[in-house]
Amino acid sequence: MFRTLVIIFSAMIFSVSLATAQVQTPAIAATFKVYPLDSKTLRNDIEEFMKEGYSPVGIEVIESGAYEGIYVLFDVDPDKEIKDWRIITYKSTNEAIKGIDAELKKGWIPGDMAWGQRLNYVLYQRFAEKVTEWKLENVKGPRAFDALLEKYAEKDYLPMGFNWNSVTGEVSVFFLKWPKLEIEEYDITTYNNINELEADLTKKARDGWSPCGFMIANGKFRVFILR
Repeated sequence: MFRTLVIIFSAMIFSVSLATAQVQTPAIAATFKVYPLDSKTLRNDIEEFMKEGYSPVGIEVIESGAYEGIYVLFDVDPDKEIKDWRIITYKSTNEAIKGIDAELKKGWIPGDMAWGQRLNYVLYQRFAEKVTEWKLENVKGPRAFDALLEKYAEKDYLPMGFNWNSVTGEVSVFFLKWPKLEIEEYDITTYNNINELEADLTKKARDGWSPCGFMIANGKFRVFILR
Protein backbone atom coordinates (compact mmCIF):
# COMPACT_ATOMS: atom_id res chain seq x y z
CA MET A 1 0.00 0.00 0.00
CA PHE A 2 1.23 3.49 -0.67
CA ARG A 3 2.75 4.79 2.54
CA THR A 4 1.48 8.31 2.08
CA LEU A 5 -1.41 9.56 0.00
CA VAL A 6 -1.42 13.22 -0.85
CA ILE A 7 -4.22 14.51 -3.03
CA ILE A 8 -4.77 18.18 -3.73
CA PHE A 9 -7.74 18.60 -6.02
CA SER A 10 -9.60 21.84 -6.64
CA ALA A 11 -13.20 22.09 -7.87
CA MET A 12 -13.63 20.23 -11.14
CA ILE A 13 -16.33 21.94 -13.17
CA PHE A 14 -14.55 21.73 -16.48
CA SER A 15 -14.70 23.54 -19.79
CA VAL A 16 -11.83 23.25 -22.25
CA SER A 17 -10.35 26.56 -23.48
CA LEU A 18 -7.53 26.22 -24.17
CA ALA A 19 16.04 7.21 -28.63
CA THR A 20 19.02 6.34 -28.70
CA ALA A 21 21.45 9.23 -28.89
CA GLN A 22 23.89 9.97 -26.06
CA VAL A 23 22.64 13.12 -24.32
CA GLN A 24 23.16 15.12 -21.17
CA THR A 25 20.33 15.63 -18.68
CA PRO A 26 18.21 18.57 -19.95
CA ALA A 27 17.97 21.69 -17.82
CA ILE A 28 14.15 21.55 -18.03
CA ALA A 29 12.75 18.41 -16.37
CA ALA A 30 9.40 18.31 -18.20
CA THR A 31 7.90 20.06 -21.18
CA PHE A 32 5.12 19.93 -23.78
CA LYS A 33 5.10 19.68 -27.53
CA VAL A 34 2.02 20.18 -29.71
CA TYR A 35 1.61 18.27 -32.98
CA PRO A 36 -1.04 18.55 -35.74
CA LEU A 37 -3.92 16.08 -35.55
CA ASP A 38 -3.22 14.94 -39.10
CA SER A 39 0.55 14.70 -38.64
CA LYS A 40 2.12 12.09 -40.90
CA THR A 41 5.47 12.42 -39.14
CA LEU A 42 4.37 12.22 -35.49
CA ARG A 43 6.54 9.21 -34.68
CA ASN A 44 9.65 10.74 -36.27
CA ASP A 45 9.02 14.15 -34.68
CA ILE A 46 8.71 12.66 -31.19
CA GLU A 47 11.75 10.43 -31.72
CA GLU A 48 13.78 13.46 -32.82
CA PHE A 49 12.86 15.37 -29.66
CA MET A 50 13.69 12.33 -27.51
CA LYS A 51 17.31 12.71 -28.64
CA GLU A 52 17.45 15.69 -26.28
CA GLY A 53 16.97 13.34 -23.32
CA TYR A 54 13.17 13.13 -22.96
CA SER A 55 10.52 10.42 -23.18
CA PRO A 56 6.75 10.84 -23.74
CA VAL A 57 4.76 10.32 -20.53
CA GLY A 58 1.39 11.96 -21.20
CA ILE A 59 -1.03 12.77 -23.99
CA GLU A 60 -4.03 15.05 -24.51
CA VAL A 61 -5.99 15.75 -27.68
CA ILE A 62 -8.09 18.76 -28.65
CA GLU A 63 -9.90 18.02 -31.90
CA SER A 64 -11.23 21.46 -32.84
CA GLY A 65 -10.82 25.17 -32.20
CA ALA A 66 -7.84 27.46 -31.75
CA TYR A 67 -5.96 24.95 -29.57
CA GLU A 68 -6.48 21.93 -31.84
CA GLY A 69 -3.67 19.41 -31.74
CA ILE A 70 -2.03 16.43 -30.06
CA TYR A 71 -0.38 17.57 -26.83
CA VAL A 72 2.46 15.35 -25.63
CA LEU A 73 4.01 15.70 -22.17
CA PHE A 74 7.70 14.79 -22.00
CA ASP A 75 9.74 14.00 -18.91
CA VAL A 76 13.51 13.90 -18.67
CA ASP A 77 14.69 10.31 -19.15
CA PRO A 78 18.49 10.19 -19.56
CA ASP A 79 18.67 6.54 -18.48
CA LYS A 80 16.01 5.48 -21.00
CA GLU A 81 13.76 3.80 -18.45
CA ILE A 82 11.04 3.97 -21.11
CA LYS A 83 12.39 1.46 -23.61
CA ASP A 84 9.88 2.17 -26.38
CA TRP A 85 6.55 3.91 -26.97
CA ARG A 86 3.64 4.08 -29.38
CA ILE A 87 0.33 5.92 -29.76
CA ILE A 88 -2.70 3.93 -30.92
CA THR A 89 -6.13 5.38 -31.77
CA TYR A 90 -9.47 3.67 -31.21
CA LYS A 91 -12.98 4.48 -32.44
CA SER A 92 -14.73 3.94 -29.08
CA THR A 93 -14.11 3.42 -25.38
CA ASN A 94 -15.02 -0.26 -25.65
CA GLU A 95 -12.56 -0.71 -28.50
CA ALA A 96 -9.88 1.07 -26.45
CA ILE A 97 -10.49 -1.20 -23.44
CA LYS A 98 -10.13 -4.30 -25.60
CA GLY A 99 -7.06 -2.78 -27.22
CA ILE A 100 -5.38 -2.05 -23.88
CA ASP A 101 -6.02 -5.64 -22.73
CA ALA A 102 -4.43 -6.93 -25.93
CA GLU A 103 -1.42 -4.61 -25.77
CA LEU A 104 -0.72 -5.45 -22.11
CA LYS A 105 -0.34 -9.09 -23.10
CA LYS A 106 2.34 -7.96 -25.57
CA GLY A 107 4.23 -6.03 -22.91
CA TRP A 108 2.89 -2.57 -23.80
CA ILE A 109 1.83 -0.53 -20.76
CA PRO A 110 -0.76 2.28 -21.14
CA GLY A 111 0.93 5.47 -19.94
CA ASP A 112 -1.89 7.92 -20.58
CA MET A 113 -5.10 8.29 -22.58
CA ALA A 114 -7.06 11.03 -24.32
CA TRP A 115 -10.71 10.55 -25.24
CA GLY A 116 -11.53 12.78 -28.21
CA GLN A 117 -14.88 13.39 -29.86
CA ARG A 118 -13.87 11.37 -32.91
CA LEU A 119 -11.08 9.10 -31.71
CA ASN A 120 -9.65 7.79 -28.45
CA TYR A 121 -5.87 7.96 -28.09
CA VAL A 122 -3.71 5.76 -25.85
CA LEU A 123 -0.01 6.34 -25.23
CA TYR A 124 1.77 3.02 -24.65
CA GLN A 125 5.21 2.53 -23.13
CA ARG A 126 7.62 -0.36 -22.61
CA PHE A 127 9.52 -0.76 -19.34
CA ALA A 128 11.71 -3.49 -17.93
CA GLU A 129 8.88 -3.99 -15.44
CA LYS A 130 5.76 -5.87 -16.57
CA VAL A 131 2.19 -4.89 -15.68
CA THR A 132 -0.89 -7.05 -16.23
CA GLU A 133 -3.60 -5.45 -14.07
CA TRP A 134 -5.37 -2.19 -14.82
CA LYS A 135 -8.71 -0.50 -14.14
CA LEU A 136 -10.71 2.30 -15.78
CA GLU A 137 -13.26 4.28 -13.76
CA ASN A 138 -15.51 7.28 -14.46
CA VAL A 139 -16.42 9.78 -11.74
CA LYS A 140 -18.06 13.20 -11.52
CA GLY A 141 -17.14 15.85 -8.97
CA PRO A 142 -14.12 16.42 -6.72
CA ARG A 143 -15.36 14.37 -3.75
CA ALA A 144 -16.05 11.33 -5.90
CA PHE A 145 -12.68 11.78 -7.58
CA ASP A 146 -10.79 11.89 -4.27
CA ALA A 147 -12.74 8.90 -2.96
CA LEU A 148 -11.86 6.94 -6.10
CA LEU A 149 -8.13 7.59 -5.65
CA GLU A 150 -8.34 6.54 -2.01
CA LYS A 151 -10.20 3.36 -2.97
CA TYR A 152 -7.57 2.24 -5.45
CA ALA A 153 -4.63 3.34 -3.29
CA GLU A 154 -5.82 0.82 -0.71
CA LYS A 155 -5.59 -1.85 -3.42
CA ASP A 156 -2.08 -0.77 -4.45
CA TYR A 157 -3.21 0.67 -7.79
CA LEU A 158 -1.48 3.79 -9.05
CA PRO A 159 -3.38 6.42 -11.08
CA MET A 160 -1.51 6.93 -14.35
CA GLY A 161 -3.77 9.14 -16.42
CA PHE A 162 -7.07 10.94 -16.52
CA ASN A 163 -9.34 12.49 -19.09
CA TRP A 164 -12.30 14.88 -18.91
CA ASN A 165 -15.46 14.35 -20.96
CA SER A 166 -16.77 17.81 -21.93
CA VAL A 167 -20.23 16.38 -22.72
CA THR A 168 -20.93 14.42 -19.52
CA GLY A 169 -18.61 16.30 -17.16
CA GLU A 170 -17.15 12.98 -16.02
CA VAL A 171 -13.48 12.28 -15.46
CA SER A 172 -12.10 8.95 -16.64
CA VAL A 173 -9.19 7.72 -14.52
CA PHE A 174 -7.14 4.65 -15.28
CA PHE A 175 -5.02 2.79 -12.77
CA LEU A 176 -2.14 0.32 -13.06
CA LYS A 177 -0.99 -2.20 -10.48
CA TRP A 178 2.82 -2.24 -10.55
CA PRO A 179 4.18 -5.41 -8.88
CA LYS A 180 7.41 -3.91 -7.54
CA LEU A 181 7.04 -0.15 -7.87
CA GLU A 182 7.56 1.70 -4.58
CA ILE A 183 5.62 4.98 -4.52
CA GLU A 184 5.71 7.17 -1.44
CA GLU A 185 3.13 9.70 -2.59
CA TYR A 186 1.37 11.19 -5.57
CA ASP A 187 -0.34 14.49 -6.23
CA ILE A 188 -2.15 16.55 -8.84
CA THR A 189 -0.68 19.89 -9.83
CA THR A 190 -2.39 22.62 -11.86
CA TYR A 191 -0.68 25.10 -14.18
CA ASN A 192 -1.91 28.10 -16.15
CA ASN A 193 0.57 27.72 -19.00
CA ILE A 194 3.49 25.68 -20.26
CA ASN A 195 6.15 28.04 -18.88
CA GLU A 196 4.70 27.74 -15.38
CA LEU A 197 4.54 23.96 -15.75
CA GLU A 198 8.16 23.67 -16.90
CA ALA A 199 9.48 25.83 -14.08
CA ASP A 200 7.54 24.06 -11.32
CA LEU A 201 8.14 20.49 -12.52
CA THR A 202 11.86 21.22 -12.92
CA LYS A 203 11.91 22.39 -9.30
CA LYS A 204 9.89 19.38 -8.14
CA ALA A 205 12.22 17.00 -10.02
CA ARG A 206 14.98 17.95 -7.58
CA ASP A 207 12.79 16.51 -4.80
CA GLY A 208 12.18 13.28 -6.70
CA TRP A 209 8.83 14.07 -8.36
CA SER A 210 8.05 12.83 -11.88
CA PRO A 211 4.98 13.58 -14.05
CA CYS A 212 2.85 10.90 -15.68
CA GLY A 213 -0.61 11.51 -17.17
CA PHE A 214 -2.31 14.86 -17.60
CA MET A 215 -5.34 16.61 -19.01
CA ILE A 216 -6.26 20.13 -20.15
CA ALA A 217 -9.36 21.58 -18.49
CA ASN A 218 -10.59 25.04 -17.51
CA GLY A 219 -7.82 26.40 -19.70
CA LYS A 220 -5.30 24.82 -17.33
CA PHE A 221 -2.89 21.89 -17.37
CA ARG A 222 -3.61 19.30 -14.65
CA VAL A 223 -0.75 16.82 -14.17
CA PHE A 224 -0.41 13.65 -12.10
CA ILE A 225 2.99 13.58 -10.37
CA LEU A 226 4.52 10.88 -8.21
CA ARG A 227 7.70 9.96 -6.36
